[in-house]
Amino acid sequence: MLSGHPHIVRVSRVVVVVFSVVLAGSVAWAGPVSIVLDSPADGGYVALGKEIIVSTAATAEAGVSQVVLAINGVAVRSDAPPDWNPTSCRMSLAWTPVTPGRVVLSVIAFDRYGRSSNWESISLRVVSSGLSDIAGETEKGAAKAALEYATFSVTGDSKQIGPGLTDSATALCPAPAVLVGGGYRAYSTWLVVFGQQKVKGAWAWGAINTNPSQTYQMNGTAVCLTNASSASVIQEHGQVDVTPGATATAVATCPAGSIVTGGGFYDDSEGELQVTESHKARVGEGWQSQAHNPTGSTKTHHAYALCLSGIEGSSREVEEPFEFSASVLTKLLTPTCNGDELLTSGGFSADLGVTVNRSWGPSDGDWQLTASGSPGLTIHAYATCVKLGIFFDGFESGDFSMWSSIVP
Repeated sequence: MLSGHPHIVRVSRVVVVVFSVVLAGSVAWAGPVSIVLDSPADGGYVALGKEIIVSTAATAEAGVSQVVLAINGVAVRSDAPPDWNPTSCRMSLAWTPVTPGRVVLSVIAFDRYGRSSNWESISLRVVSSGLSDIAGETEKGAAKAALEYATFSVTGDSKQIGPGLTDSATALCPAPAVLVGGGYRAYSTWLVVFGQQKVKGAWAWGAINTNPSQTYQMNGTAVCLTNASSASVIQEHGQVDVTPGATATAVATCPAGSIVTGGGFYDDSEGELQVTESHKARVGEGWQSQAHNPTGSTKTHHAYALCLSGIEGSSREVEEPFEFSASVLTKLLTPTCNGDELLTSGGFSADLGVTVNRSWGPSDGDWQLTASGSPGLTIHAYATCVKLGIFFDGFESGDFSMWSSIVP
């Protein structure tokens, strides 16, 4: 239900009908309607459960009759100017976020003939509330830095892999962004991905084309962290020998005090092992990868973990499972992080016989995984979600109201 002055809304609707019929001649000369959204700032952070003030400035030659505030396209309040139909006015609308995550906040103005301005919109991130004030310049700087972290993806070179051939490519984060994860996309189940890992600062991936006559395309993405000049990422390694007919898991463990943001794997035989898992380690900070050996000789399988240090934080996995059926043999899964988390990587755990063609992101805030399998087989897709900026007294970056209002 709209809050504010609902009686004004009903009156204005009546006025629209009356004037559109009786005073149609007057409507023609009236000027346009406009609105400016002064605050909060686009891209800012607001605290869950804490009221914020949305400041607007509206103009209308025929007189401003109301200003409407909408969240994610749904009107939440409508207010009339304090003075009856002024040609210009500044209005402050109160709104309290009730759900964490990204929201689109929009405002629109109407004149007394019912004509409207364009919508003015901004994007905000609602985070958990806690600390109401910050004292001291050091803490202010830490709060601002914590709220400015973001991830984005860089798509690398596309490779056309010929029949029976292997190839690889890389994607590089632009300086000063930091590589924290990566993924791949194979455009055919004939392409067998045998590795993805950090190589000389870039995210690299490789595959073999098992088709004897067709060429297929493959590419990948690097996931990059911005505003992290104090951070460093190292790649840790673990390996396991996989005996004939067996399945074994390699684990790469991050050093104490660091958090895992992503990881990968590599098959020494370049395609002879069947990789069934690649995701955040089940115990501790690290990355694990599992492979099955269908050959008659022992092969070595490697796991790699990207470990972030220099910034306090935590990481977790979001899981999306799926079971294939006769009607669905290929499935796109999109596990998604919370609004106050950064998506840094993703992975999978699959039954033997499932093929993962795509495991990459971030795309629209979620990790994308496409897999194919026979009825009854299962796939679990994972998004690696990181929360950064935990500092003084155990409070987190999400414990602040909008940083633009508390950090000069």
